[in-house]
Amino acid sequence: MVSLWDMVTFFSAGTALGGTLHAARRAGGGADRYAIAIIAGVVVGAGCVISIRALCRLIVGDAQTPSQARLRMAILVPFVGLVVANCLGFWVATLVVGLIRA
Repeated sequence: MVSLWDMVTFFSAGTALGGTLHAARRAGGGADRYAIAIIAGVVVGAGCVISIRALCRLIVGDAQTPSQARLRMAILVPFVGLVVANCLGFWVATLVVGLIRA
């Protein structure tokens, strides 16, 4: 069974991919730009998922019963990660796709 926390964490990978595809479309499209944007989106998305999970593991720690404040922070981190992943994906793809001349 998948929890809401897991779903939001993996949605951050999807938003990173969406941000990179938007950057490719804004740069003029083309198969080469979309291919590079997809690769950049997968890399950025995987990095965001790994960093969100590591950050939440750091926040909660290895306590048997973490405090309410720590649990709230661990729930908030993936939602902030959605916005960060989208912006980061767009920024990375803009830089990478901008290297391709039309």
